[in-house]
Amino acid sequence: MHSTRTLAHGCVSSAWTLSFLVLHNWFVARGPRELQEAVLADRSFALIPCRLAPTGTGVPTESRFCLLRIDEVEVIDT
Repeated sequence: MHSTRTLAHGCVSSAWTLSFLVLHNWFVARGPRELQEAVLADRSFALIPCRLAPTGTGVPTESRFCLLRIDEVEVIDT
């Protein structure tokens, strides 16, 4: 976070992009071991630009929304 704030003094857009890419490494680290091994097989970090908001279908219930389906996420090997 410190590096992102420092970079933002020079370029806010670059700082946002850096924090966006780094955040996805945290998501991978919190995921199952299989995901970590697939994404981090060749190095200790990954550059993963993707949307943060899940896409799917939500249905209102009495007290909340229930998520019926989330579109599949595919890991593309480059």
